[in-house]
Amino acid sequence: PVLSADDGRVLRLFDSEEGGLMVYAADATGRFILLYGHLDAYAPGLREGAALRRGQPLGTVGSTGNAAGDAPHLHFAILRS
Repeated sequence: PVLSADDGRVLRLFDSEEGGLMVYAADATGRFILLYGHLDAYAPGLREGAALRRGQPLGTVGSTGNAAGDAPHLHFAILRS
C-alpha cells in the first residue's frame, strides 16, 4: 500500500503517460504538494478534494506509466506550491 505522508487534501487524481496513475496532494499548510506516481490502483473512495490524514491509504505501488513492468515502485516527490 501507498500511504499519505502527511495530513492535507487530495488536489488531483491523474493518469499521465510518464507517471501513470498519480495522486497530487497538498499538505495541511498548503505550502507543499506531495506527488505519488506509478500507482497500480487508487484506494477505494479516494477522490479529488477529499481530506487526508497521515497514514491513510492512497493506493497501491505499481508499474503504470513509463515504469518497467517488472519493477513496481513509487515515485514520490515534494514540490513547493
